[in-house]
Amino acid sequence: MESWQYPLAWATYLVAGAGLGGLLWLAFARLSWVTRYWLLGSYAVIAFTPWTLAGYPGHMAPAVLVLAMDLLLKGGGNTLEGGLVLAITYGVLLLILMTMALRRSKRERQLNALDDSE
Repeated sequence: MESWQYPLAWATYLVAGAGLGGLLWLAFARLSWVTRYWLLGSYAVIAFTPWTLAGYPGHMAPAVLVLAMDLLLKGGGNTLEGGLVLAITYGVLLLILMTMALRRSKRERQLNALDDSE
C-alpha cells in the first residue's frame, strides 16, 4: 500500500459513512427521539469504531471488519479484541442515551411544574 492510499481510503470511508448517516437521519425522522438516536448511534458505533490491524502495525480499520476477518481467518476463539472494543463503545453509547433521557425527563417535569403553577 502506498503512503497516500491509506489516508485516502479512510477519507473516502468517512465521507461515504457520513453521507449514509445523513440519509439515515432523514429516514428515521418520523421515529421517536430515543429510537432515532439509538439507531443512529448503533450505526455510528458499527461503522466508525476503529481498531488496529494485527498484520499491519500503525494501520487501523473499522472494528466490525476486523472482527469479521478475525472470525473468518482465525476462528471464533481469537475474535475477542474487535468484539470487546465494539461492546465497550456500544456501552458508552447506551450510557449517553440514558443520560440524555434522564435530562430530558427532568426538563419536561420542570416545564410541567411551571405549567401547573400558572
